[in-house]
Order: sequence, then C-alpha cells, then structure tokens
Amino acid sequence: MYGEEIKEILKNTYDVCARTLDFASSAASRRKMDEFFFYSLDKGYEEEILTLRNILESQFPKTEKSHLTELKQLLGKSRWKLPQCAHYYVDSSNGWRLDFHEIKGVCYHRTFGKHIAATFILGRPIVQLFEHRLAEMHFNSDKGTWESSILSNKNTLYGYWGKTEYNKKRYGNDQTVTEGINYRVNRNLLSNAQFRMFTTSFFSLVAESEKKYILNDISRTINACGCFLPSVSLSKILECRTPADFFKASVPETDRLNINLNKIDMNVGYVIAKLSPFICTQDFSTLSKLTPQTLGKCIDSKNLFDGISSPESVERFLSNYYKQERGFSKHKYDDTI
Repeated sequence: MYGEEIKEILKNTYDVCARTLDFASSAASRRKMDEFFFYSLDKGYEEEILTLRNILESQFPKTEKSHLTELKQLLGKSRWKLPQCAHYYVDSSNGWRLDFHEIKGVCYHRTFGKHIAATFILGRPIVQLFEHRLAEMHFNSDKGTWESSILSNKNTLYGYWGKTEYNKKRYGNDQTVTEGINYRVNRNLLSNAQFRMFTTSFFSLVAESEKKYILNDISRTINACGCFLPSVSLSKILECRTPADFFKASVPETDRLNINLNKIDMNVGYVIAKLSPFICTQDFSTLSKLTPQTLGKCIDSKNLFDGISSPESVERFLSNYYKQERGFSKHKYDDTI
C-alpha cells in the first residue's frame, strides 16, 4: 500500500532521483530492480564533486587508474546538519522500505572500465519507515476453508509511532516510555527540511485515503513547528475526529482553558493544556499567547522525546520559555505530574 504514491512524493520532494549511489550516473542499481535513491545537494557541493572527479579522470592515465583503490572526502558536520539520502526499495515480501541516511561524504574510486566514479558514503539509517507484507493463514468457519490475509504495520503508521525507551544509563534517571512519535523521527523532522516535507505530504495522503483527517492537522502542525510533541499513541489519536477531541481525550485539564482548540496549532494547544495546571493564574494570559515560533525556540531534546509528560520535560520547557519571553512570574515549578 502507498508504494507508488511514496515514490511520487519523494520525486516531488528531492531534486535527484537516481538508481545508484554513483553521483551523476545513469546506471541502474545492481542489487534490486525497484530501488531508488533520492537526495538534494547544495549546488556548490555538487560542483566540487564533479570538479574533483573530472580532475582525477583527466590527470590519471589508465595504467595508473588501475592502481587507484579509493579516495574518501568526508563532510565535517554533525549528523543532523549533513545532507540526507532517502533510499526506497521493495523488500522480499513485496512491502516497501524507506531509509533516511545522512550523506557522510564521497568516495572516488576506479570502475571496471578504468574510469573514476564518485560514490556517496552513507551513514547508518537515521529513520526507517516500512510496510510489512506478511501473509497469515486463518480458517474461515463460515466457508469451511483456509484463507490468507496480509499483515501490515499500519498500527505505527509505518514506523513513525512506537514506544521509545529512555536510556537510563546515559541520562542517569528512571527509565521512561513514551508512546508518541519516535525521538529520532522528531529530531530529524526538526533538522531536515526534505524529511519534513515528505512527512507532511505522506500524512496528508494517508488522511485522505483512510479518512483519518486528524492526520491533516498533525501535518499542518509539523509544517509550522517542525515536530509533533504530544506523547500520545497513534491508536488514541486516530480515535479523534478533531483537535478538540484529541485534547479532551489526552489532556483532561483543557476545561481550564478558554481557547478554541480546533483552531489552535496542536503543539501549541498541547503545551498550553499540559502546562496550565503548573503555572500561576496570573500567567494564563501569557501562556495563551504562545505561538509556534516561540515554541520552536523553547523545545528541548527531552521535549522531543516525551513532549510535556514528565517533571523534567516541564521544567526544561518552562526554563527555556522564561529565557526567551520572560513572561512568567517565576520560572521554577516544584509541582509533579
């Protein structure tokens, strides 16, 4: 399901659709028939790759090219600032996989025809989206026959949702589980414009196809804020028709707020509703003026993990808000969730 539609979205999102990781090559992939690589690069970086490849091609005689193994040129950036490549292919069960890798650099090497090729060096997948296509046999008692059905992982929206465990050893506090969008997905949404564009288009596609229009609201929220903060399972979200239904089901404290929850950005509404029990009454008017732009400045990595669902995530967001806006009467809160 959605395999062909996903390819079209990727073609509209990225500048290049290639069949191989060799830069500026028209060769098809030798591994899979239905396999594509999508990426967008800075024009200056493209020119640099082509220039170096052409220099190596023109300056080395064929006899010397045969002794050339490889020359690697790595980009010295953090993984969240590197350009990315979307690797789409159909797996052995006829489902699809879509891996988003950072492009770590380029490897210049000789080909079998004694030419020089420039091949992208990819890191491990940052985000993996996929559809399982596994057949399960079950007995139809009405017909008295065995029938097969296809199992899919639609219950996590192909990998966007799922329980994420907090690394206790790394952070030194109690292990926590969140049922919201995976941390890596949220982190990549915030960092990479192409992944964000793909996601908003994909959510809109699923919303129209399956008549789950709440996904359109999530798509608009991601487009405005760059992530989706609510730590709420997909199944609970899809039970809701409107953002107001979502807030009433997931954040009971919304009764204290005098705002239209159907018109407000879902991240903003979620943060306001979650924080309202922990602030002074005199600060309500300040909190109600929160915008997606201000929210983006206050988000901490802990918020990308579990939204506003733990004392630590509440404290971090409020501390950042105080630094940005200085609108609250105090910036430390001792209440627990």
